[in-house]
Amino acid sequence: MAIGIGSIVCMLNGRDAGKFFLVIKTDEEYIYAADGRARKVGLPKKKKQKHVGYVAQSSEKINAKLLSGMVLTNKEIWKEIKMIKEIRLSDDYN
Repeated sequence: MAIGIGSIVCMLNGRDAGKFFLVIKTDEEYIYAADGRARKVGLPKKKKQKHVGYVAQSSEKINAKLLSGMVLTNKEIWKEIKMIKEIRLSDDYN
């Protein structure tokens, strides 16, 4: 699956390896991602696309906000990431 705006990704390299982020902006080579905690919306993490792994697509509500140009709050981002983590954990146990 292609990584785009609204994707939940996992960092593969660096000190953020293994952490989940929400992609809030992309360009040809880089993604800009925030987790709502350490990396806030105002200063997203810039990472090459090859250094992140696709995890899931965010909810329709989050996607609609991002694609319409509305600004997400940090709280909305970390709640979305938390929800995705919980779903993945429950899937791992089933």
